Amino acid sequence: MIDQAASLRRIAKPRQEPVGTSKCEIIAVTSGKGGVGKSNIALNTALALSELGFNVLLLDADIGTANVDILLGLDPQWTLGDVLTGKVGLTQILVNIAPNLDLMPGASGIYEQYGRQEKAPFSPQDLLDMESVYD
Repeated sequence: MIDQAASLRRIAKPRQEPVGTSKCEIIAVTSGKGGVGKSNIALNTALALSELGFNVLLLDADIGTANVDILLGLDPQWTLGDVLTGKVGLTQILVNIAPNLDLMPGASGIYEQYGRQEKAPFSPQDLLDMESVYD
């Protein structure tokens, strides 16, 4: 069995372009504690940036208790869980929720099943390949 660090090194590809050449900025809202408002902060920041004219992708990467779709009153057809099971690709789960704002919905309760797998169905580079669409 591959340890987590070795697995991450194996799936992480080097960037194809030098840092600083992309117009895309990445903002991560994280915390090890639940219930502190991460989803609300991320959603409202994304909404504010989209209202300012930025093209925004909001990725709910929580595979334990994802709830941005719930905050928006959405029931998305596809989620990150469907990507993890190989049913669909990353771009197929995108949901346009406002002008200039797309959501990549997370999936609740799938960490136990997919959180420790040795081979990821997508890599960080797959997300970075979407940079040209978003600010």
